[in-house]
Amino acid sequence: MIVTHVAGLALGIAIGLYNTLASLLLSGKQLSDAAIGLVSSGYFVCQALGSALAIPIMGRVGGPVALAVCSALAAATGALLPWCDSLVLVIALRVSMGIGIGAAMTITQSEVVQRAPQARLEASSGVYALLLGVGFSLGPVMGTALHQRWPHAIFGLGALAAGMPSLLLGRRIRVVERAAQSGIQPPGGIFLPLLSVFAYGFAEAALVTLYPVVLQRQGRSTFEVGATLSAFVLGALLATYPVALLCRRIGQRKTLALVLVISIGALSLLSAQPPTALAYGLSVLAGASVGPMYTIGMGWIGRLLPSSEVSRGMAAFAFAVSVGCIVGPSTTGLAMTLLGVNGAFLAVIAVQVIALIGLRASGTPDGASDATLEAQHGELVG
Repeated sequence: MIVTHVAGLALGIAIGLYNTLASLLLSGKQLSDAAIGLVSSGYFVCQALGSALAIPIMGRVGGPVALAVCSALAAATGALLPWCDSLVLVIALRVSMGIGIGAAMTITQSEVVQRAPQARLEASSGVYALLLGVGFSLGPVMGTALHQRWPHAIFGLGALAAGMPSLLLGRRIRVVERAAQSGIQPPGGIFLPLLSVFAYGFAEAALVTLYPVVLQRQGRSTFEVGATLSAFVLGALLATYPVALLCRRIGQRKTLALVLVISIGALSLLSAQPPTALAYGLSVLAGASVGPMYTIGMGWIGRLLPSSEVSRGMAAFAFAVSVGCIVGPSTTGLAMTLLGVNGAFLAVIAVQVIALIGLRASGTPDGASDATLEAQHGELVG
């Protein structure tokens, strides 16, 4: 399982690194902020498409070959980016990269859920989500710090990170290719986990993108903006694994309800423009409640679905995250235009309230027992 988790770390670094590097590259070509944002949204659309395409690709060529092809696609297109003078070619490479990254995420996440000892499913999902988040946080820092000094080398490092899942896992993937034969349609009964990760993608993308703008308009200094955003990211990283263990103790439904209530409260208080010190604490709390929604949804799908359908469930999972990332910034930006600076918080809160209502109205269970999952796991490995 260690190599699978390290593959998640590598994917996180590749995503965070290339998001930053692509924005810097496009900015250097004198594109407007709106155009850069549009290209970024297009990337997430292609990532969602890649997550869905992973299933028929695996069904046709098998898991190891599918992961190798998708990782190589992401790595090759990333390495070529700094050598392109044509804007059209840069956009085409980003499209290809999004498809490759989305498919690779689906395959590696399926492997985590299917190969984890089932009594530790939540813990294993939490470790994967934690390392993915660490990579996603490290990527922009590395890209910003090293782009000016070693522009081509840092793109090469991103290519290595994108190709790492295939290098690490290789022929170890055996289960996924068998599970991919049942078609591209998402399995039933996983609405709440998908709603959870949609809310995660919506909030994460909206707040990381527009929260700095909100803070600037509130008159915060550059240092305060950076520190507050760092507090949000730190809260998400610190809470991911403990919340995964909490799912194991009280179940996914109660844990999701708890983090939604905490997030709604923290964001409501942040919208009141609190003093700087309090804003730091509330940002940690907001991150600690938004970030774990990812691992809650991932472990929940593993509990709800039989092993033969986990791959399709993970494809739907990755698709829901990507759709949230696409819709979040644009919807939040529109809310800010119509309602003022606090519209950013109100849009995120509205989505989380809808998720909380859906959680109370739905009868989706927490999932299968450990004994049932262990039996499925034994059949699959055997």
